[in-house]
Amino acid sequence: RYLINNFNLATELGAVTEKIQAESIVDGIISYAKEKGIDKIIIGKPSKKKYLKKITSEKVMDKLLDRVEQDEQDLDVEIIA
Repeated sequence: RYLINNFNLATELGAVTEKIQAESIVDGIISYAKEKGIDKIIIGKPSKKKYLKKITSEKVMDKLLDRVEQDEQDLDVEIIA
C-alpha cells in the first residue's frame, strides 16, 4: 500500500515511474538508465520504510557506485539522506 501511494504521489509531482525486471537492483538501475539516456540518478534514504531499505542499503549503494565507475558511463548518482 505504501509503495503504491509513493508511486501515485511521484506521478502527481511529475515523475515518471516504471516497473522493471532485472537480475539485481543495480543491474536494473544501470540498464534502465542506459536505455532511457538518463544521466543523473537521485536516491533518497528513508528512515523507517522497510520496503525501501533493500534499495537504499549501503551494500546496494556501494555496488551501484562501483558499477557506474567500472562501466565508465557518464552517470551522476546523488544520495540524499
